[in-house]
Amino acid sequence: MRVRLDDPAWVGVTGGITAGNNPTAYRAALRHAGRIGLVFGSAGLRGHGVFATAPARFTVTDFSIR
Repeated sequence: MRVRLDDPAWVGVTGGITAGNNPTAYRAALRHAGRIGLVFGSAGLRGHGVFATAPARFTVTDFSIR
């Protein structure tokens, strides 16, 4: 999976503010980023309550920022 950091669909962790509707603030945040988080969830912004209905495993084998 590759993710572009200049995608205007990026959404803030609390929702509502997107990279597309506030591009200046988004670019400033990218320039001053100190940490990168990765959340797996749904299109409904429910990344903190996701669960599997059957045994499941997700394995990250590589992670890089370029």
